[in-house]
Amino acid sequence: MRAPKLLSLSGRMSRGQYRKFLVWYIFALLPCLTFAFLALMILGFRTPDALLRSEGMPLSGNIVAMTIYIVASIWPLTASTVKRLHDLELEPWGVFFTFSPKKSWELGQAVLKKRGVEGPNRHGEDPGIHEP
Repeated sequence: MRAPKLLSLSGRMSRGQYRKFLVWYIFALLPCLTFAFLALMILGFRTPDALLRSEGMPLSGNIVAMTIYIVASIWPLTASTVKRLHDLELEPWGVFFTFSPKKSWELGQAVLKKRGVEGPNRHGEDPGIHEP
């Protein structure tokens, strides 16, 4: 079974597609994931008896919930950034430079402003009409 296009690391993404994804990511995905995470923290991993006694979630439940939240919120952004780097004919290892504030700023500017390679490249067909 193929992974959904959003989670795939293959292919290309144009500037316009990436910007639309970022708007969707900030205003739809992150709030939904945060709500689900908070609901899981409040209600999840507890038995009905524990809910009646207002006992807290065990530490293992907190760790599992936090891991699920981090993976679910970071993976789509990372996959989309890798596809955008593919469109720029850059190596996807650039995503790892985002841990440095200066490199993160430079990568962000390149991903958002630089025009992708026109025509097909080794990562696939042109994702669409390039904006000026």
